[in-house]
Amino acid sequence: MHGPVRWLRRALAVLALALAVPAAADTVLRVAYPETENPPRILGHGAAVPDDKPGISVELLRLAADKVGVRLEFTRVPWKRCLYLLENGYVDATFHASYTEERTRYAVYPTRAGRLDTGRAIYRNRYAIYAPKGAGIGWDGQTLSNVGKPLGTLAGNAVADDLKRLGAAVEEAPGVRSNMDKLKSGRIAAYVEIEGIGDEFLAEHRAEFVEIEKLPLPLQDKHYFLIVAKPFYQRHPELAEAFFDAIRDVQATPAYRRMVTTYR
Repeated sequence: MHGPVRWLRRALAVLALALAVPAAADTVLRVAYPETENPPRILGHGAAVPDDKPGISVELLRLAADKVGVRLEFTRVPWKRCLYLLENGYVDATFHASYTEERTRYAVYPTRAGRLDTGRAIYRNRYAIYAPKGAGIGWDGQTLSNVGKPLGTLAGNAVADDLKRLGAAVEEAPGVRSNMDKLKSGRIAAYVEIEGIGDEFLAEHRAEFVEIEKLPLPLQDKHYFLIVAKPFYQRHPELAEAFFDAIRDVQATPAYRRMVTTYR
């Protein structure tokens, strides 16, 4: 009798393992990300996810998903709506999110020993200040000067709170074009934007915005993360942590480095 019992136990253990594997593979991670380009991290405008060259960050997440064994479903909407969808349970994750304490109410960042784990960030980028030439706006890395009007930011960007802490008034607008138009017409003193986004826009529309320049010093340097909705994390903590790990690990692989070179 002992032989059959041992065989049955082994068979049940193998069956349990086999059933556990598809659980991760069958899990869908619904990911919202901005419809605004952030070259080369996010490419393409609007709701569509490009079939070819969607951006380094999108491809990074696909490689991480393959490594972990989850399926991704992407949704592209304005950034502020990405956060709304995440907070209200319509999606499971979003990126590129810099750290704010407010977002930790409804989202989980990758952490290690209770501290933000920048080693598992998607990437690092800088916020630049764009202003009319000769406006005299100053930024020495600590203090803003000669700012008589509000500063513009993209709606939902965490940098708005940072600017308020520096004593600046802030006006948010839903797109790069609307902010640059406000800057050109003099309705705002300067526009603070992720450097890649601002530089790309001005390169494409240089003749129209020839009087706009970037100040020499960046406003700040930030890490950007995939963040996961708390309900998803509570249901799948090991899977979420494995995905955070995969984002880090994939960036160290030759395949990732080869992919990045195709965007240069």
